[in-house]
Parts: sequence; C-alpha cells; structure tokens
Amino acid sequence: MINHLVYDDQGRLLIDVRGPRVSAAMTATVLLAALVVRGPIGTGLVAWQWAAFATSTLFGLAWSPYGNVFRAVKRRFDLGPPPAIELEAGPRFAQACGFAVTTVALAGFALGAPLVGWIAVGVVLALSLLLATTGLCIGCELYVIGQRVRDRARQLTAAGGSPDGSPEGSRAHEPGGPARTFDDHDLDALGLDLTDAAAGAVLLGSPTCSRCPQVEQVLAEAADRTDGFRWVRVDTGEHLDLARRLKVIRVPTVLVISPAGELLARTSDVPSVSEVLAAVERSVGDARGHLEGAAPAVSN
Repeated sequence: MINHLVYDDQGRLLIDVRGPRVSAAMTATVLLAALVVRGPIGTGLVAWQWAAFATSTLFGLAWSPYGNVFRAVKRRFDLGPPPAIELEAGPRFAQACGFAVTTVALAGFALGAPLVGWIAVGVVLALSLLLATTGLCIGCELYVIGQRVRDRARQLTAAGGSPDGSPEGSRAHEPGGPARTFDDHDLDALGLDLTDAAAGAVLLGSPTCSRCPQVEQVLAEAADRTDGFRWVRVDTGEHLDLARRLKVIRVPTVLVISPAGELLARTSDVPSVSEVLAAVERSVGDARGHLEGAAPAVSN
C-alpha cells in the first residue's frame, strides 16, 4: 500500500483530508469498546490503540494502520479524488498527542490507578469523536499554533525586519517588480472581479474544511471595513490545476492579491482582520507609488 502514496516536490507526504476523520472514527470505535468492556480486554484494546498511535508517530502516516485501511477502501470502492490534500505534519503531531495520552492511560493501569487510565482514554475518545464528526482536529490546531509561534520567533530574531513586524522579503515579489500570480483568465474562472477594486482575496477551501467559516468571517469583516476589497471562496477540488500551480497543500489557504493579480499575502491559517487590511493597504500604497512615479514633474 505504501507505493500508492503521494509526495510533494520536497519529499513530504501528502494525505487525503478525509483520512484523518476516518482514522479518528476507527480510534473512537476502539476506545469506546474499551470503555464499555473494561478489564483485561479493555486494557488490551487501549494497548492496541497505543501501538497504532506509536506507529504513526514514529514512522509516519504512511505506516498508519487506519490510514492504510482507508486507502485500501478508497481504491476498492473508487471514492474519487480527495476534496483537498494536506501535509502529514499536523495530523502526525495529533497522533503523537494521542500516543502521549494513551501512554498515560497504560501507565495508570500498570501502576494501579485505573481511574487515571480511563480518564485519559476518555479524553482521547472525546477528541477523536470531535474530529470524526466535525473535522476539527485539536492536535492539528496545536501544531499550527506551534508553527506560528516558531515563525514569529524567527521573525523577531531575523535581521532587517520591516516596520510592520513582517520580515523583509516576505512580500511576494522582488524589488525589480511583482510577479503576477493570477491572470484575467484565472480571475474569471474564480468569479472574482477586481475592476476598480483596491485588492481581492481568494479563499481556497473544501467541503470538509472546518476553519473555512472562520476565514469567511474575517474576510467579510475586512470587506465591511475597506472600500473596494472583494473576496471569493472556491472549492480546491474544482480548481486542481490552479492549486497545483500555487502549491496549495492544505485548506484553508488564503491569497490576498492586487487588482493586477500580484500576490500580496498568503497564509494557510486563519488570518486576523488586521493582517488582511495590512495587505490591502500595501496594494493601495503600491498603486499610489506607481501613480506618483508616473506623474510628470511640474516646474514653477
């Protein structure tokens, strides 16, 4: 089953976003059965789940027992292409969290504190049910927060930071001129009209994207607070060519662009309203600078 896996150009594993939800449903089934039967059989079920978590954590999701079951079922019943793909890093971190908590559970059983053990099992069960039913992965969210903290620390220690707190070079273009990301055909296909607009944004999501509604709220508020800011949400699965070209590997992904189609900001997280507005202001400032640079000198 390993030879059916997909990797990006950096050798990182890409997974179907449906996989973690299916794995969570399997995990919840195993742990619910353990809570019901208790005793040696219940402990054995928890030990099996611990082993499954350990395999995914130590060797990667390519070796996940539940992940391989999902991939086999997907091929057997032709479930179609994934609505979106994502890097394994976040879900693998979530598996590590499960591994840590089930380790506590087994330690509780071994040390004669079964109440501690079953409470730990209940925590993993609750989080697994949350992921399976809603798509919200708490471990993945913790991973994203950790990445943001790490990136912010790197920005603070990097030399030559810009006045707004973002590092120099974070702009999507070189000093010689911005690279165009979207052409007119792209904008028409996405249904985004930037004629006479200050800036625009594209939210690339999927039907199972749990954080997309939060991003929509942010973009809607930014549009209410800024004249000429327009945005659109599109399904990544319906624009796979564009997603591949832009190397979109997880949802939500937000791209803030100028009216000329130049990339101003990009994030695969839920941005703040202030971050979106700052990107729009850069677009307005760039346009103002172009106008001023093109204006002829006036002599007295």
